[in-house]
Amino acid sequence: GSCCFALSAALFLKSVTLAVAVALITFVYTRFVVRSEERVLERKFGEDFRNYCAQTPRLFPNPRLYHASESVSVRLAGLRRELQRLIPHALLPFGALLVSHLRMQPWWPILFHFPL
Repeated sequence: GSCCFALSAALFLKSVTLAVAVALITFVYTRFVVRSEERVLERKFGEDFRNYCAQTPRLFPNPRLYHASESVSVRLAGLRRELQRLIPHALLPFGALLVSHLRMQPWWPILFHFPL
């Protein structure tokens, strides 16, 4: 999710440099960190973890493997907490637009120049 969020920010900002950086970081993360964590989990949980891996895709969901229960219970306190966590992320595109607009103003200081 974080990688998709960063990639969407790169696309929103129309930054090839940021998109390439996100792709590189995602590759390194999935290649080394995820596999290392999987080895630790396999040693700890053994056959149960191998069965879980056989039924659960690593990165991309498989709709054929989806099974829904007939009912879902929702705690309103938890829903409220998640909404509070979502608000800063939902406001991020507006903040990016504001910064983009402000950067075009003649009084805005240019401290760094990043290639697009």
